[in-house]
Amino acid sequence: MRVLVLFCLLIFCLLMLSSPASGEFKIPPGSRRVAAFTLDGGRVFISWRYKESDGAMAKYEVKRSDYKTGPYTMAGIFRKGEGTNFIDSTRTTGKTYYYFVTTPTGTSWIMDVKTSETGEPCLVIPIRDGSPCSRLTVGDLNGDGIFELIVCRTDQSGDSGPKALPDKPTLYFEAYTLDGEMLWRSSLHTGCGELDIPLVVWDVDGDGRDEVIIKYKEDGVERLVALNPANGKPSSETVLPGQLPEALHGKSVDCQAEDALSLFWDGSGQRELAAGGKIIRRDSREVLATYRGKPAGIADILGDWREELITIDGNSIRIYSTGIPTRIRRPSLMEDIRYRLCAARAAVGCRIHQTGSYDQ
Repeated sequence: MRVLVLFCLLIFCLLMLSSPASGEFKIPPGSRRVAAFTLDGGRVFISWRYKESDGAMAKYEVKRSDYKTGPYTMAGIFRKGEGTNFIDSTRTTGKTYYYFVTTPTGTSWIMDVKTSETGEPCLVIPIRDGSPCSRLTVGDLNGDGIFELIVCRTDQSGDSGPKALPDKPTLYFEAYTLDGEMLWRSSLHTGCGELDIPLVVWDVDGDGRDEVIIKYKEDGVERLVALNPANGKPSSETVLPGQLPEALHGKSVDCQAEDALSLFWDGSGQRELAAGGKIIRRDSREVLATYRGKPAGIADILGDWREELITIDGNSIRIYSTGIPTRIRRPSLMEDIRYRLCAARAAVGCRIHQTGSYDQ
């Protein structure tokens, strides 16, 4: 309950920082990224996002080439009743291939993948060396419809010399693209560690770009700061009322977190479980996939409507995606306002069950 109250308070404060159009949820009209991963035996798994605006009769054409500049040949056509994914089994091991998908509203990004005898659908993103990353969330920082990663980590070493403040660590917030490019880095000096720093990534002013909103304490004063999604620099700041509920001043957040995370994975339409380095089928306990690192989040950020498991493994972010085909066609879960709110709420202080219109 505490996390819900805190989330509502943050959203309310966001409205105070923004324009009259703030809080409006808009579905990004921009491009979409094809998810292309190599599987065992040189096979390639391809999936792409279906949007509500595509329409029920949407047809998709998947094309491939040995070269980025082409020529491209047809790999498959997918109509109503078919999923937005397929496995290309005709590839040669050790070669690089290029794929793109023609959608009703245009062409997706071109993705390249190098085939191998052994492979797994996992995207590995190196992050800048430094203190461990323990908080992570996702958002669309430039409004192109493709998500970026926002991480938080703390340098608790303190400054050296007579002005050293070891009890006031420096918080670093960094934004990365899915290709591993660091877009910006921002820092805050605060009197508490990163576990006490709730952040919300949301399009507050309605311009199609998600702002990064951080609640922190400095010199005993609760503050809310908004970071510009383009460069990470503070764009606005407000002091929170002093008489906040006690739950909002504490050093912990009470929530109903699950030890066994659940996610859409195998294409059955039902959620499966992720725990102990394994993703397992809920009913039979069959192992569907394995993962490395500490789970940091679950969200539908790549390919079709199945969810990705995001983990932190040292100085790398690992994004695990399914490699299992399905004929079920659903819109991207992040287009669902209920699901998107759950994804934003998880970054306030705990990892909770994502729910949306398709949950049963």
